[in-house]
Amino acid sequence: NFYNKVLEKLSTVPGVQHAGIINTLPLYPGPTSGFRVEGRPVTTPDKWPSVNYRVVSADYFRAMSIPVLQGRAYTNRDDANAPRVMIVNQKLVRDIFPNEDPIGKRITFGNFENQQPVWWEIVGVVANVRSLELREEPMPELYFSFGQDYWPAMSIAVRSSVEPASLSGSLRQIVNEVDKSVPVSGVKTMDHVVSESI
Repeated sequence: NFYNKVLEKLSTVPGVQHAGIINTLPLYPGPTSGFRVEGRPVTTPDKWPSVNYRVVSADYFRAMSIPVLQGRAYTNRDDANAPRVMIVNQKLVRDIFPNEDPIGKRITFGNFENQQPVWWEIVGVVANVRSLELREEPMPELYFSFGQDYWPAMSIAVRSSVEPASLSGSLRQIVNEVDKSVPVSGVKTMDHVVSESI
């Protein structure tokens, strides 16, 4: 609720074009997970391919200008009451589904409900991002919807038509209005993030 309210208020600030959230911004190390594809031979988890995973809100890809190449992006309807869905990057498709259409394929991460695997359906493919370092080739990556895979600490990504630094005051004010106990830290442009990474 906190993040949804912040994003809603941010969208009304003059100069803000898109605003989204992510658990780990590009060029920062994030969590990884193994997975298996439905219908493929069942192997032990130690043989499952490993991927970076990120948790994003509906407008994150627009905020970061990451194109959706196939299928769809998330919407606010992809919440806890909706079927479990996910978005993957080009690299994962090339590695795991080289001669197949990934849309509609299902994968699991070894979690169970009522002794049955929990399956997530691929609904979109996005362009690759150099998530760890600029000098490293893109890795297989998947994106969960924030509405379906809650993550307590998130970064807000804002695309603006004005000088980014001029929005920091509005951002702090909005967060303070929603919850005075939440601090805002590490306000940076992506140019700054890239510069720090090298």
